[in-house]
Amino acid sequence: MASGAQSVAASTEDEEMVPVSVSREVLPELPAMGWTVEEEHLTKADVCMHHRLVGVLVNYYEDWEDVWVQYICLRRTHPLEATRWKSTVGVFIGNKLETRYGYYSFRATKEDSLNDAAYLAWTDLRKRRQKDMIQDNDRYLPYFDKDAGFKMLEPEGEDPVVKQSVRFIHDMVEKNRRLEELVAKRDHENRRLESQLDDLRVQLGQARIYDQLEPLPRK
Repeated sequence: MASGAQSVAASTEDEEMVPVSVSREVLPELPAMGWTVEEEHLTKADVCMHHRLVGVLVNYYEDWEDVWVQYICLRRTHPLEATRWKSTVGVFIGNKLETRYGYYSFRATKEDSLNDAAYLAWTDLRKRRQKDMIQDNDRYLPYFDKDAGFKMLEPEGEDPVVKQSVRFIHDMVEKNRRLEELVAKRDHENRRLESQLDDLRVQLGQARIYDQLEPLPRK
């Protein structure tokens, strides 16, 4: 009898370990969920680099008549994630777009994303008119060279205080550049993990939750 009882118990345990397939029909319906992007257009931004960008255009681009800037700010939202922002800035001469600058990663705040775009525009426009500002007070500030990256003039013939200040700014620019690379890597890693999670949900018969939804109306 004992042997028979043990056999029945073992059979019951084996039956409990058999995986049960879940039908898609019994899973609850989930509301539409995913990333939603809202686009906003701005002609000015209350951030530091916007004022520097406008200053460069006013002081060194007098030959660009009726020049103005426009920001396109993307607000990316998700019910389960923190809101993210990414901006580009276009420089216009009249109704013609001269050039556009954009940062490659999303940021945690709208102000950071606007600052990023304006900074890229500011450094490139400084490079274009570098010869015109060679005697100005801000000639040692960074500019962007498409072949060599961010550059700064060497403070030759300056007093020790100026040299130390310029080198300090150069170090800060380098630290900021490395931070931007880390942000970009984190952004890429987040997207990869979201894709893997959605693939796993599909295998379990559940809806994807990280796809891009239809954009919201533009502001």
